[in-house]
Amino acid sequence: MSEQFRIRRAVPQDRPELSATLNQADYVFYHLDWSSPLEWLGKQPFWLVEDASGIRAALALIEEPAGIAWLRIYGCRRGIFPYEHWPALLEKCLAHFNRDNMPTVAALGLKEWLIPLLEDCGFQYHQSIVTLYRKLEGEEPPFIIPSSIFVRPMEEGDLPEVAAIDQQSFEPIWQNSLPQIEISYQRARYATVAEVDGQIVGFQISTSNLFSIHLARLAVHPLFMRRHIGYALVADLIERCKRDQWWELTLNTQDDNHASLSLYQKIGFQRSDQSFSVWLYQKNQQ
Repeated sequence: MSEQFRIRRAVPQDRPELSATLNQADYVFYHLDWSSPLEWLGKQPFWLVEDASGIRAALALIEEPAGIAWLRIYGCRRGIFPYEHWPALLEKCLAHFNRDNMPTVAALGLKEWLIPLLEDCGFQYHQSIVTLYRKLEGEEPPFIIPSSIFVRPMEEGDLPEVAAIDQQSFEPIWQNSLPQIEISYQRARYATVAEVDGQIVGFQISTSNLFSIHLARLAVHPLFMRRHIGYALVADLIERCKRDQWWELTLNTQDDNHASLSLYQKIGFQRSDQSFSVWLYQKNQQ
């Protein structure tokens, strides 16, 4: 790091300048997150490089939930190339963690320019995320939900049970903590749970944009797999979307999650040409 640059931890007071810098940046990466990027200010590791003119680059690698640290932000001031400060900032962030008990460090390959940086610093390809979509226009027979499954709107009191199901249903890098579930519930357009004999056994959380609904989270308790719980939740969501005259329903899933892909395709989803990669840091590569 050149003497003309200073590297330091980001603090909440950096928010106005950092927001302006990243909004004008040529190269900026934001993780797909329930939290907006700058909401991570105040948590560590979150490092900046600055010079006499202000912030040059920023990188955040926040651990949430415990044991999983996603690359949340990486961006450079306009006119600065991303490889210039990436190694030093990544090194600072990684040094925050105990080397003998390091969390899984992961990143989404949402930007083509980011992937060579990840590869050069010890990240390895893990899997790909694919996008599926379903048009909601036109007449079709209503879905038949098994009478043993009751789908209802999610309530705030359900969230601890929802978080517990979430953590049992996904591999660690995709699990959400209770605080993340609470944020997703607050920002959802539709959030429902499925019950069997009064027990919550699955849930879905969906968001919206101008014309479409995005199924952001679908989980079924492992003990209730293959009992049409996922089908019931998605079918109910489709009916709600059609009732409210949304045009399209989209979702993302792992390309190696064959059970989910089969369910979605059976219920009328098609695979789009959009996908992105997932990368995991291998500390023994450094």
